[in-house]
Amino acid sequence: MKNNRILLQDGTFQERKYENAIIMEQERYEELLMNDTREGMVLAFIISKMDDENELVCSLDTIAQALHYSKASVARAIRLFRERYTDLVTIGKVGNTSRFTIDRNRCFKA
Repeated sequence: MKNNRILLQDGTFQERKYENAIIMEQERYEELLMNDTREGMVLAFIISKMDDENELVCSLDTIAQALHYSKASVARAIRLFRERYTDLVTIGKVGNTSRFTIDRNRCFKA
């Protein structure tokens, strides 16, 4: 299939191989990383751990421990997502745990 190949400079094709590749709308992601670096790292963690349904269910403590941030820093990131990035990430609850859903039109795993 041509859709699964990359054209190289020498005119030959190479099979495209994605293993847990993440495709994301660059402009919105760069905006977050440039302006809110810590929050951008929280989002990067969520995206890297999301399942095939673009969801991650985990506690703020889990994220804080994984990134070596305080729980308050993670909570600030979540608040920012709710205020300014609702088009990118939706946050809900499953019991006492948070559910993060990333918009499939803006980001997906290949």
